[in-house]
Amino acid sequence: MSTEGLVTGTVPHTWERLDSLAERFGPTFYLADVEHFEENCRRFLGAFRAVYPRTNIGYSYKTNYLPHLIRRAHALGAYSEVVSRFEFDIARELGIPGTRIIFNGPLKRVDDLLEAFSAGALVNADSIPEVDLMVEASSRSGRPAQVGVRCRLGAPGPQEPGSRFGIDLADPAGVEAIRAIDAAPNLRLAGLHCHQSADRSAETYRSRTETMIGLHHDVLGGRPLDYIDLGGGFASTMSPELARQLESPSASFEDYAAAVGSEMRDAYGGGGPELLLEPGMALLADTMTLVTRVETVKTQGRDLAVVDGSGFNIQPPWNLLRRNINLPIRVVVDPRRASASTGPWDVVGHTCVEKDVLHEGHAGPVGIGDYIVFDNVGAYTNVLNAPFIRGTPPILAAAEDGSTAVLRPRSTAADLVASYLTPDGAA
Repeated sequence: MSTEGLVTGTVPHTWERLDSLAERFGPTFYLADVEHFEENCRRFLGAFRAVYPRTNIGYSYKTNYLPHLIRRAHALGAYSEVVSRFEFDIARELGIPGTRIIFNGPLKRVDDLLEAFSAGALVNADSIPEVDLMVEASSRSGRPAQVGVRCRLGAPGPQEPGSRFGIDLADPAGVEAIRAIDAAPNLRLAGLHCHQSADRSAETYRSRTETMIGLHHDVLGGRPLDYIDLGGGFASTMSPELARQLESPSASFEDYAAAVGSEMRDAYGGGGPELLLEPGMALLADTMTLVTRVETVKTQGRDLAVVDGSGFNIQPPWNLLRRNINLPIRVVVDPRRASASTGPWDVVGHTCVEKDVLHEGHAGPVGIGDYIVFDNVGAYTNVLNAPFIRGTPPILAAAEDGSTAVLRPRSTAADLVASYLTPDGAA
């Protein structure tokens, strides 16, 4: 079937509907809402352009590799933001022109830079040695290349070494790196880049913008730049229950736009550098839902509902290790069963990992055959899924006519075996 017009927001999360999908695709699956993703892109850009019209976004590949979303973002005019040669090659496989690729990341080899320069990509240097590689690659290619520098923001404290990413332009070595770019006949310093995501408050983004503008003025003398790229880390739209668990206050797209856009407007008016943003989580987190079925229940010091899915399907490993986010759930009750215990329930995964807990302390009836629904799982989930113990779940999208498209099939044992080779080269 065509994948045009795919939606999930109109698909009712009734037990009958979810059970029908489980019969066809397995008891754990993602539902992707492509139309909502487009709405997020338009809302985010609209908020920023209302304050600073020269704004654009880069789709963050590392946040979600789903090709259908990448193509939709490209059709809306977004750049493709990649952080490795692997992701650069994904963009090229999907037909993204090199001139619409932003190449970030801490590890680029000369061959990667040659390929990126040849394609006309915008490349941001993460380190001083990488600037040296850029100079070498530009000399070998003989092609003009536009490059930027990732800035290491914030002075490290006495007990804190600071970020391991970026170049400190306040340091003499950073100034020398800029001079090396300027001295290379085929390189042009096109912009400044940064990315920090620990604090997602709007005021932190305002301060970050002020710092980048200051670097442009103080270190670069206010020379013309094509862009200032503030990276990502922006918060997504979320429920109050989830927002209360965040370490820093959540903000709306309009809050971010007012904080960042006003600083850019006040500094540059209407004709300054293009403001580039890489809002992976903000655009993607609330565009996917995970549905998983309760397979068994047991009591071992607490009531446990064992599901076919896993915590690795709904949160990145760093959240699971910190155990600081308890994702809200919806329980879709199997209407065929009698009443069940009201718990409180811990929803636990299928793996042999003690910490594989998807949700703690649900106060309500849960039983075998129920479906547990997790929202806000569109960021850093399917990219980090490994075929650990039960394979990776499929990603589905429902069409307006009631049919279902498979955007990524469920992985199988045959898929895994075929991905390995024996010493003689056979599968």
